[in-house]
Amino acid sequence: MGKVLIEKLLRSCMDLDRIYLLLRSKKGSKPEDRLAQIYSSHCFDRLRKERPGAFESKVYFISGDVSEVGLGLTDEDRTLIVNRTHIIFHAAASVRFDDPLKVAARLNLRGTKEVIELAKDVRNLESFIHVSTSYSNTNRDPIEEIMYPPHADWRDMLQVCEELDDHTLQVLTPKYLGELPNTYVFTKQLAEHVVYEYKGKLPIVIVRPSIVISSLIEPFPGWIDNFNGPVGISIACGKGILRTIYSSPDIVSDYIPVDVAIKSFIAASWIRGTKKLVQLQRNIYKANLAVRYFITQQWTFCNKNFVALRSKIKKVDKPDFYYDIENINKYEFVKQCSAGGKKYLLKEKEEDIPKVKAHYRRIMILDKLLQCIFYGCFLWWLMNTEFFNNTLNELGLL
Repeated sequence: MGKVLIEKLLRSCMDLDRIYLLLRSKKGSKPEDRLAQIYSSHCFDRLRKERPGAFESKVYFISGDVSEVGLGLTDEDRTLIVNRTHIIFHAAASVRFDDPLKVAARLNLRGTKEVIELAKDVRNLESFIHVSTSYSNTNRDPIEEIMYPPHADWRDMLQVCEELDDHTLQVLTPKYLGELPNTYVFTKQLAEHVVYEYKGKLPIVIVRPSIVISSLIEPFPGWIDNFNGPVGISIACGKGILRTIYSSPDIVSDYIPVDVAIKSFIAASWIRGTKKLVQLQRNIYKANLAVRYFITQQWTFCNKNFVALRSKIKKVDKPDFYYDIENINKYEFVKQCSAGGKKYLLKEKEEDIPKVKAHYRRIMILDKLLQCIFYGCFLWWLMNTEFFNNTLNELGLL
């Protein structure tokens, strides 16, 4: 989502002065190297063509880390943000569902607290967009666009995570989670309340995207840059790696194209920044990973605000920011996502399609052959068992 957000802001918001990205060192790469790596993505091909030089002249990195106290910012960088920033998009989080509670709380909960502490000092803050998840209240159905009571006190939770040893905390984790499936959902729900405490004090918006998948239109149809979630499963199925999924054919999956999510983020920031204390909550997000808990259950999500949001967009901005979700052809979109995964993840070219089809035919032949061998062996074994012969004798067939 971060890449698509940056690309959309640079390409469609012409008057935007600059973007500051909070980047940490990762796997031996310095922030400046990571910034160059981000821009090298195919996501920015259209931007490079339509607005050459926009990224280089308007995107700057700030060295820091949301898991650190004070976000790991230097005094100089903190002063820069306080004086120059008008809109904050807080989307940094750990989306691993199996993180220990201490790790998830440090990134998703304390990280949000540190970003809020920074936002409190920003002199000309117009919008604070906090990206949560539609699944932050999975113990309810339907899940409405409202704030539900917290599952725990977030201050107590931070204190517990800081004071208890890992083993004790691991034992207590199931008691804290209760009906919630994992530490990701639990800490994201508490993080909402960190933000919500500043209702009326800061221009906050909480957005709740569901499972974010490939782009519908922008920057390119089917663009994706990771194997997480449904797209990864789809590719694994297409390559013959994954043959079985633990789910139900009756479940209606709740996915949202990444560009639709990003358009709503930007539209929400504009509404909040131009109309004071308007409370917006979206039923949109990035549960980046699809695990059994989410693909074996179904919830009813209310999205009146999300649908109504686009009606606020000015006529002149509709070509760039209006999003149509009712008329999406789901089947064509899924095909487009698969094609995008083939192009952007597998790096396969369209001229390779005959070769891929031939590979698919070989896999199918091998699959049928193995099934015949398996069932043939099983039938041979069964026919030679005493039970099978006795049964035939009793039926008078031998």
